Amino acid sequence: DPTAKYFFRLAGGGVHSLYTSGKNLLAAVKAAKFDKFHPPYMGWTFTDEPGLNDRVNGKHGVTINIGGGKLYDIRYDYNRAKNVYLRSIGGKPHKDRVTKQQIAVKNVVLLFVPKEKVLDRKGHVDLHTVGKGKAILFQNGRALNINWQKKTPSARLVLTLPSAAPVQLNRGSTWITILAAGHPYKVF
Repeated sequence: DPTAKYFFRLAGGGVHSLYTSGKNLLAAVKAAKFDKFHPPYMGWTFTDEPGLNDRVNGKHGVTINIGGGKLYDIRYDYNRAKNVYLRSIGGKPHKDRVTKQQIAVKNVVLLFVPKEKVLDRKGHVDLHTVGKGKAILFQNGRALNINWQKKTPSARLVLTLPSAAPVQLNRGSTWITILAAGHPYKVF
């Protein structure tokens, strides 16, 4: 496999043990000549994040119960100094397996979808992620009500403000949590 040099595995990870890095992904894109490719969809828009004095003070974030018990409860706590949300899962810091640092993201999107359909006794579920609905964007210490739309399974996820203008994300990582109706969450 010619792409194997861009990915690596860590022992003990089972089916979820394939990793890469930003540097490796850029090299793979260049090697495959995808850097010349222009997608047929509008990409997300990005903005410069506000300076420290323009960020919200105090404790801010969200707790999310996606189901499956307390081991899977998610929490994002806003860190004003770094302008990131620190992710915890099951009541413990969620650490990157490679860097051993707590996962810190610039944008968190909580995407609301209809109630999931349980597919089998193992707990596999079907989440309806085609269509449109409401969402919350956590960014710069604030929670902003937004909308989402995805026209087909292969279409780009579109995030818009209530005015229909595109959402502007901070440059950096964006984590999306899909939350089926009936699962609780709490913004703080």
